[in-house]
Amino acid sequence: MRITSGKYRGLPIKSPPGDRLRPTQDLVREALFDILRDKTTDSVFLDLCAGTGAVGLEALSRGASEVFLVEKNRANSKIIQANIKMLKDSDPKVIYGDAAVILRSFENRQKFDIIFADPPYEKHGENPLLKKIISISSKYELLNDGGIIIFEQASREQVPEAEDFEIIKEKKYGRTKLTFYQKK
Repeated sequence: MRITSGKYRGLPIKSPPGDRLRPTQDLVREALFDILRDKTTDSVFLDLCAGTGAVGLEALSRGASEVFLVEKNRANSKIIQANIKMLKDSDPKVIYGDAAVILRSFENRQKFDIIFADPPYEKHGENPLLKKIISISSKYELLNDGGIIIFEQASREQVPEAEDFEIIKEKKYGRTKLTFYQKK
């Protein structure tokens, strides 16, 4: 697994052995950032359920001004730190903790242009974390004007509607689906 484009293009990304982690595939990351295009440049980017940090590091490579990586698994947080050490001249913020709790902690302190979430895929139905992210983002106004939430999930999972948000794009890549939400 490598960073696909930008300043750190080709940089290898460490991942834990085995299959306990399901990092966003290079193909999906490349497609994600091709869709985002110029929105990444100078953005404040939040990567929830960061795993290896690949998506957030890709955002940095493509010009994000600030990147926050949230991960609740301590072993994964150490992998993120090891991946960051390879960057040398960038300093994304790694936050250890539960995504929903961390989101609430940003109230009146931080706003984002892009919130990306890739929680563990659910076995059936929709993932409950998305509703929490949308609810918390609305209540605490965590998005800048024009900001978006991107949710990665299994393509078989249902995409929930969101009262204050509209789905602006949905793309499938094999067993993976990206859904883009923007405030109405």
